[in-house]
Amino acid sequence: MRTLSVWVAAFCIALIGTAWAIVGETTVTVTDRGKPVAETKITLTFKTEQGRPIRKITTTNRRKVKIPDGTKRVDIAVTTRRKKETRTDIDVGLLIGRDYPIEIPGADDPPGTATPNDPSGPIIGGGIGGRTTVCDDWHTRDIVTFNIADPIGQERDRCLSSGVRGSIYIGTSTRVWNDWMAGVEADIGWANTKKTINGIPGSVGGVPGVTAAVAANDRTTMKETWDFSLRGRFGRFVTPSTVIYATGGLAVQSVDASVTCSATGACGINGIPTFTQTNSKTMFGWTLGGGVETALTDRWVARGEYRYSDYGHWVTTLGTPAAFAVTTDIHMQTHTALIGLAYKLGR
Repeated sequence: MRTLSVWVAAFCIALIGTAWAIVGETTVTVTDRGKPVAETKITLTFKTEQGRPIRKITTTNRRKVKIPDGTKRVDIAVTTRRKKETRTDIDVGLLIGRDYPIEIPGADDPPGTATPNDPSGPIIGGGIGGRTTVCDDWHTRDIVTFNIADPIGQERDRCLSSGVRGSIYIGTSTRVWNDWMAGVEADIGWANTKKTINGIPGSVGGVPGVTAAVAANDRTTMKETWDFSLRGRFGRFVTPSTVIYATGGLAVQSVDASVTCSATGACGINGIPTFTQTNSKTMFGWTLGGGVETALTDRWVARGEYRYSDYGHWVTTLGTPAAFAVTTDIHMQTHTALIGLAYKLGR
């Protein structure tokens, strides 16, 4: 019996030693705008890879805590006099032998002080504004009739369309270095911006017999509909609730170019079959701009924004060289402005 008791005691001691084996230490530092927060309660729950709790420890700000063996994930719950926040499923490798920082804006405000609303975080919103193309967007490079190149004549007014644009945007941002914001965002917009002019640019004085009066019977149209962008954003907080930012990245624009050569226009007077042709293109380019964003409440964020976009060049031919064809170099550029309202997702 005595031998059995010794073995049982040894087994229990070994079991306890294994359960409480330590793999390292960590500290958690809770800050508000870069300053450590007093009166902070921190609860760490150490878990296995499968999420089974191993041990729970309650401590205070910047106090060392031992990490038990077998820990793969850690939940950290923070309670201050103003806020409660939780970080879940943190990789234990980020904690071992390190000071793990948690920034909670407004956590250290005195009781009775209004906590500023923060515009950063994941958002989804909508905007309303306008889009305008930049002159000159259409440049006639060649005009061919019956496979013979004609000289390029007078190019008439051929640009500047504008219209109301609606959009939806989604993205996320975060505070960095306390007073700065960094994020990423995508948006898709739609506007029916279109301009139709009389004549085919370059035909007056170039195509045989085409005068201004004859060209008035032909039509050239430029139309832009949907657009898309994927952008980074970086800015500085001018108040705890308001940030001024720059934004830039990929821009995409849908463009249609149309020509109507009529029986009383350039085609008819030269015995060429009349036609109407539309060529479409999705143009890729870049966009750059900026804006101001402010949190109205803890959930709603308003903004004003302007962007310039350049989509490069599109060379396209409308018509048939064997009869009549015009080749144009379209350089598409736009100005876009909007006001928007977004809803903050998550906590």
